[in-house]
Amino acid sequence: MDRYSRAMFAFPNAWALALVGLALFTFASLRRREEPDAIYVVAFGFAIVTTGVWLVSRLSSSWGADLSLALLASIAACQIAFAASCFVFRSAWRLSVVIVPYLLLLSVVTVLSGAAEPGEASPQTLTAWLYTHIFSSVFAYGLLTVAAMSSLAILFQEKALKTRKRGMIAASLPAIADAERIEIQLLYLTGAFLGIGMLVGIAAEFEQSGQLIELNHKTLFSIAAFLVITCLLAVHRSTGLRGRKAARLVLISYLLISLGYPGVKFVRDVLLAS
Repeated sequence: MDRYSRAMFAFPNAWALALVGLALFTFASLRRREEPDAIYVVAFGFAIVTTGVWLVSRLSSSWGADLSLALLASIAACQIAFAASCFVFRSAWRLSVVIVPYLLLLSVVTVLSGAAEPGEASPQTLTAWLYTHIFSSVFAYGLLTVAAMSSLAILFQEKALKTRKRGMIAASLPAIADAERIEIQLLYLTGAFLGIGMLVGIAAEFEQSGQLIELNHKTLFSIAAFLVITCLLAVHRSTGLRGRKAARLVLISYLLISLGYPGVKFVRDVLLAS
């Protein structure tokens, strides 16, 4: 893409507009209601569009595999995965009370990490294998984020039942049975996309260096997360494991993949660079 074409897609204040979009969506999510209303739907759409504009603006300036771009791509993937979940699962929109503030916090961290300014271009050539690997891995992370928030909802609801105190958050979240259904179905999709991403990543690595796999922190954490997910699904299928134990395993897998994806970039770009 030449300089003129990049300028057409570059929006210097796109990050500020995206923060406004997520802040408005947070406000719409925290309002008490029984079903999604027009305000919620419009705010959701505005948040997705403004985040997309921010991502396109960031990519059109330059491409670099830094922390800010990793976080921004994760936010966009989470929004798309959550929107798809809301279409498939009737009660998934109730997760917005925990998902949207979390995404807003990630957006603030993204701005502070330097996503408001274009980063340095990456010298790495993006092949079809790498494009597929990046898309599969990032979308798997978005799906797992929604699944992890479903697990968090289960923990909130079980604590509310145990203490017999339903606060504002517990009252806004989906019922335990609904959250478990969302959690398990999204885990199947996460495992599929993560598996595809790992296989395509092996193909891309072989095409570039001639070796099948590079054993680094990102690879090891991703493999560990994939194993936790597949084992959890296998145990759930055979024994019906659910509830708090399953929710904790999902959160562990989310922690592992977070350490492998944005976590490694945080250590490299922030801790080691300082």
